[in-house]
Amino acid sequence: MTKTSTTNPSSGTDDMLVDFGDQLIPASTKQQRVNDVFRSVASSYDVMNDVMSLGIHRLWKDQLMNMITPEPHHQLIDLAGGTGDISARFLKRGGKAAVICDINTSMMMAGRDRSDLQHFGKSVQWLMTRPMVRPRGFLCGSNRLRIRGKRPSIDGAFSMAARLLSSVWP
Repeated sequence: MTKTSTTNPSSGTDDMLVDFGDQLIPASTKQQRVNDVFRSVASSYDVMNDVMSLGIHRLWKDQLMNMITPEPHHQLIDLAGGTGDISARFLKRGGKAAVICDINTSMMMAGRDRSDLQHFGKSVQWLMTRPMVRPRGFLCGSNRLRIRGKRPSIDGAFSMAARLLSSVWP
């Protein structure tokens, strides 16, 4: 990740420049730009994943479920859960409940429209929150491949994930 301190012409303040695709942008604008990207693709996000990964992401998610082995007393907190695809798999395999946390309302609204999640009723909860905020009392945590949109610093995102995992699994 490229970081450069510069003066932001629009605000006149010092602002770190960070990578956003093939551009360098002020760090203070990154979250809004990430939100805009996900807002524009929310309704077709799951299909996009199929196309871009040639379906391999489904194998990864199945492997995750094989590792978690959901049981009737397990609850999942799905950080950066987007449309709830991981949570849907978790509940179908016998998990008790899932809280899908995401910062993007459009992605969560697309997830609420998923027919495979609707019949789980109150076993599915949606929470719009930044990834640093985490409900307590969950056995399993999922954050998968959502590093690029989370924070201006990839190292910071990995540190946050490590803190979460250390609090769930000693």
